[in-house]
Amino acid sequence: MDQKAGQARRRGRRGRGAMGVGLAVLTVAVTTMTNGGPASADPYPNEWYPDKGTYHSFCFTLAFAQHSGLVSRARYSMDNNDGVEAQTVVDTDEQSCSAATDVVFRIGDLHGKAYGSTDCVRWNGNGYCDSWAVDIDWEVIKQDAVNDGYAARFTLCHEIGHTLGVKHYPAGSSPDGATNSCMLSLLTDTGAAWTRSYGAHHRSHINNWFA
Repeated sequence: MDQKAGQARRRGRRGRGAMGVGLAVLTVAVTTMTNGGPASADPYPNEWYPDKGTYHSFCFTLAFAQHSGLVSRARYSMDNNDGVEAQTVVDTDEQSCSAATDVVFRIGDLHGKAYGSTDCVRWNGNGYCDSWAVDIDWEVIKQDAVNDGYAARFTLCHEIGHTLGVKHYPAGSSPDGATNSCMLSLLTDTGAAWTRSYGAHHRSHINNWFA
């Protein structure tokens, strides 16, 4: 885990996969949760417990809001049609950015090394992560993906999953026994249903924590 300036950082590294056009490998080092988290081969959360709150609120910075395609896909990833609200017990709420916002979507220049990055930037008094910054390198996604909209949707689902506390895993080692979750360590622009959903394993973790 790359930890700098008190931030927990999970990045999707650039690279080329072997599964087809528009794929890239996402790799990350994981630090196991030890301060009170469940002891198992797949601990929840990945690094810090997310703040439960009433809502998993989110907002867009001005730079992010300039990209309507990203905004619509981020809303889709959070809403009650096919996103977080539809898949889990978590309620989401779009609001203006403030110190109380749980997830702040930003445009990030990740120096050609990543498509997306999730950082815990503030903790609450209980030691839970109170605010996350999700950076999307839109320019790199557009450069590498054939269908940049689908690639952005996958990246957003993946990074949002980290704000809910779930870890990712390399291709071929899904805890569900199948490659069917946006938390896979791949970037794909196929638009398949699994690229915008969380597997049953991760949904169980999320629901147990936020219930």
